[in-house]
Formats: sequence, structure tokens, C-alpha cells
Amino acid sequence: MKSSVEAAFRAFSSKFEGAVNFMYLDVKGLVTTGIGNLIDPGGAALTLPWLRPDGSLASQREVAAEWTYVKSRQDLKLRGGMIYGSITRLRLSDEGVSQLLMGVLHLNNDALVKRFPDFEDWPADAQLATHSMAWACGTGFRFPRLAEALQAADFRDAAKECHMNEAGNPGLAPRNAANKVLYRNASVTRDLHLDPDHLCWPVDMDVAVLKDEAAPDRIAEPEDILVLHPMPNMLEAYMCMRDEGGDPDYKG
Repeated sequence: MKSSVEAAFRAFSSKFEGAVNFMYLDVKGLVTTGIGNLIDPGGAALTLPWLRPDGSLASQREVAAEWTYVKSRQDLKLRGGMIYGSITRLRLSDEGVSQLLMGVLHLNNDALVKRFPDFEDWPADAQLATHSMAWACGTGFRFPRLAEALQAADFRDAAKECHMNEAGNPGLAPRNAANKVLYRNASVTRDLHLDPDHLCWPVDMDVAVLKDEAAPDRIAEPEDILVLHPMPNMLEAYMCMRDEGGDPDYKG
């Protein structure tokens, strides 16, 4: 995993999951905490350093009791996770939330490397997009066309095949949009032979950045994104290739 992906992952995921330090139910009625971390079945909750209101470490009996109570409150699951803050006592520290997140992230990375042998060579944006898919659906996500595109490192096709069904879970919409941008960014990075360790997100490299937001149809000029990447000549070549046709092997 690129260091830029690891460094960005908490902030990226928090945009879609929030950062919660207590137990709550997701829309499927599964006990969750942290940044969208499932702790269902309950054994997963027992491994975490839950704290009492006075800051002392809770016993496993207390943790199990709180988990059971949260699990029983299915009546609240569609009202948003924050409502569970008023009916729970135990909390994770911010460090505990980060440790949980990074532990799962590294386990997911190991699984993704096994599934996609070239994963470590992918551009950072493609790695982040695929980690995002894994966070939402598990590392074994069942998107056959997406998996085929990723095996071929065809990130343009991956952007077309990564859509998750938002029915009953509208919160997936912004994650879907982000994943598509990330895979397109990875395609641009490969097309222009840019630094694969550089994470372009949150910039959408496929449409660049407009100086004038009132003119959304205007094609951005290379100087519009000079501050975002130190190779504007390559970006200019890409825009020409995209809009008028050109040499995809242009190296600047």
C-alpha cells in the first residue's frame, strides 16, 4: 500500500462513515463502531479497549452487556448512528478508533494483494478506490466486471463497473462518486506516466480544476492545475489526447 493511501485513509473514510467512538447499529442492524467498523458478532467488540465514563478500562462483561443492548435496539437503526450515543456508556479513545481502523486496513491490504497480485504497483488512487470498495463490501466484493477490469489494470473500465447499489442505503452515493473519480485518476496517472505514489484525490484529474465555477463546461487550462501536479505539460498532452485524439504514449 502506498504511504499516501495509508495517510489519507482515515480522512477519506470519515467523509462517508463518520467517526464514532461508541457502539451503534448500521442500516442492516449490525453492531458497528469507529469509522464504519463492524463488530458483529460480539466477539470483535471484546478485543477493543472500551472505556468507562471515568476513563477506566471496562470489563469484558460490561462490553458484552453493552453490545447486547445495542444489538437489541433495532428500532433505532434507521435513525442514524449518532442516536446510540445517548443510550450507551462505553467509549473508545481517538487512539483506539485509529488503531481499529489501521488494523482492519492492513488486514484488507493483505487480502487485496492476494486477490490482485499487481495491487502494490497500482497508482495510489486505484489502491484507495479498491480499499474503499473493500471497506464497504468486504475484500471479496462480488463485482465480476470490476474484478476483471482490476486484474487487467484497466482503471477506466473499473470506474464504470464499481457502482454499489444505493437502494436502502443512500449514504453510498458519495462513496460511489468518489470511487469513480479515484479510478479515473488512476487511469490518467497511467496514461501520462505520472508518479504512481502521488494521490491525486480529491482532485478529479479527468476534468481538471476550473478557475471559473460559473463556467462548468470550460475545459481547464494546464495552469489551472499547476499547483496540483508539477507536470503541466503532461496534463496539457492528456487534455489534447482526451478531447482531440493524440498519442497515448506521449511522455512529455
